[in-house]
Amino acid sequence: MNGNLVGPQEIVQTWLRRPCREEAVVGLIRTLGISPWLARILAGRGIEDPRQAREMIQPELCPSHNPASLPGIDAFLQRIEKAIRSHDRIIIHGDYDADGVTSSALMLYALQRIGLDCEVYLPNRFESGYGIHPGWVEQQKASGFRLIITTDCGSTATPACLKAREMGIDIIVTDHHTPDPDLPGTAAHVNPHLPDSRYPFKELCGAGVALKLAQALTGLVPPSFQQTYRQEMPVELAMIGTLADVMPLVGENRRIVIDGLDRARAQPSPGLQALFGKARLQAATLNAEAITFQVAPRLNAAGRLQSPQIAFELLIEKDPVRAQQLAAQPGIGQ
Repeated sequence: MNGNLVGPQEIVQTWLRRPCREEAVVGLIRTLGISPWLARILAGRGIEDPRQAREMIQPELCPSHNPASLPGIDAFLQRIEKAIRSHDRIIIHGDYDADGVTSSALMLYALQRIGLDCEVYLPNRFESGYGIHPGWVEQQKASGFRLIITTDCGSTATPACLKAREMGIDIIVTDHHTPDPDLPGTAAHVNPHLPDSRYPFKELCGAGVALKLAQALTGLVPPSFQQTYRQEMPVELAMIGTLADVMPLVGENRRIVIDGLDRARAQPSPGLQALFGKARLQAATLNAEAITFQVAPRLNAAGRLQSPQIAFELLIEKDPVRAQQLAAQPGIGQ
């Protein structure tokens, strides 16, 4: 060994052009007035429709669809109205990953703002495993809860739903995974993938579904508070869930991500501010890559190493000092 340092070898990169239809390229150039270079990139990714191409370039033009077309939305709203009248105690059952945590936090925001008494349960993957189980339903009935709302889970939980019906406790399933269209025993089943869905966009994550339901609940908010409710709605949580679940960044998902990033940059909550600090990120310069590879893994790590409850508490924490303590927990802070 002569001790000489050998420099890194030069890496030669070869760029491969994706095949695309020339007529599609010409059509995009003429319709949108974009460069041939950009038109070829879009067409090479299969984006030949001018409307879709425009949304890809300008995500602020992506639509935010009316939640009224979600399957199960009417039954969902009716049961929530009943809960308000009856002062029902509600428990939200989420999941232990980042989408499950963010969707639970978003649902909690909406239900608390319309005056409902809610708690959140997030399963421990080592003790409970995935999804909602009959034994857990029995425990909630014994604890006095009258309504269970799932987020990011439950679309195939037939045993748990049947147990809920047997115990006389209502269950609302909100989810985005492949559903059982004949799921029995539910007060409502909201999932854009249900066969009778008229919702224009199917690729929402669990937090995306929760966001649409939060929007649908605006009508139950006192009129004098509706503007504040909309302004404070934590769309940044849906953004994190969308990126964490690696959902396709097209259509409404692009709108959710761009709106969520805008809010996270301008008005990060104490919990997110602490989380960004641990990841050595500046809120003002956040982008989708930073959320995907530095923020979401920390939320997921909480569920893998300890409990997703820590990540959840961090997201909803309003006290900066407590937020810093939560952000220092194993997984999140490392």
